[in-house]
Amino acid sequence: MKIVAGNSNRALAEEISKYLDAPLAKCQVRRFADQEIFVEIQENVRGEDVFVVQPTSYPANDHLMELLIIIDALRRSSARRNARRSARREATCRLRRCAARRHCVARATTLN
Repeated sequence: MKIVAGNSNRALAEEISKYLDAPLAKCQVRRFADQEIFVEIQENVRGEDVFVVQPTSYPANDHLMELLIIIDALRRSSARRNARRSARREATCRLRRCAARRHCVARATTLN
């Protein structure tokens, strides 16, 4: 099992890692000069179960995009399974009721 952290809450990822007694995987998440997101998984995750810690707090769009790119990098690195948890999603869904035929980002980003 490996744990990968994005940039939104590194301290949370370190606490989870410490609690589970599993080190954070080496992963570089940064931005190019034009603000494009760059993700590099710097260790072998082939065949591993990988958990991604990336809350979608403010700025939610940036953190969500970072999460999606991390997941894509893990798939391309042949991770067996990846799991992600967004603590903000449940609160967002309770606050925003989506009517039929209306787009709700909180519902659309549910990855279950």
